[in-house]
Amino acid sequence: MNDEQRHEALRKLAEDWWDPPADLIDTLPKGGVDLRYLSHAWVRKALQDHDPDWWWEPMGYDDQGQPVIERDSQGKPVGFWIWLHVLGTKRAGYGSVEPGKRDAIKELIGDSLRNAAQPVCGGALWTRSKPQKRSKAPLPSAIGKTPDPVAVAAQVADSAADDAPHYETVFGKDFYDRMVRDHGEEVVNGALATFRIARFSELTPEKCKVIEASLLSRARIERENADRAKQLEKEKGNDAGG
Repeated sequence: MNDEQRHEALRKLAEDWWDPPADLIDTLPKGGVDLRYLSHAWVRKALQDHDPDWWWEPMGYDDQGQPVIERDSQGKPVGFWIWLHVLGTKRAGYGSVEPGKRDAIKELIGDSLRNAAQPVCGGALWTRSKPQKRSKAPLPSAIGKTPDPVAVAAQVADSAADDAPHYETVFGKDFYDRMVRDHGEEVVNGALATFRIARFSELTPEKCKVIEASLLSRARIERENADRAKQLEKEKGNDAGG
């Protein structure tokens, strides 16, 4: 498949699935609002319909050959990075789950698939503006045209969840400066070194998405560790006083 055929196939996937039919959308109450999402079963169907050979892989493996999973201070799964391969493209995806949740690994896989496929599948559900709802939705193949997936990939939508990463369209030096303001120069430079970024020109929208999610995950785990340390100190104080 040459570049022209690949781009055309991605456009067709986005036409069918960027704004999914209303009867396929699920909702999840969170933070006082109902978050809309496309279940990973429908994401899999969308990918399968347009690329029967699609596949995903963990972004890294540990010494025992198991996928690398981010865990909190108590060892509970909280995050998972994958690469999604579809229609000749390779996209990064990040999934997160609340610590201690049942079937956490399954949820991490589903969440990371939705995140990786977002530029061409269900991306409209993550935008700030509410897409026009369909009363009786046609089959995906009959849905009208939607944004070019190549352009969509360059403008990752903001997350609707309060505690989820809010990706923006800034990249390059503007992205670096914003990350330094939010996380500190030393931490950001360490992240760039981890992802082998040596120039601002290498900070593409896709890489910015991955780096920002990593920094936010790191900050969350640090907060959890700090809260845990405070709780231990409080318990020690209570024991000493008793």
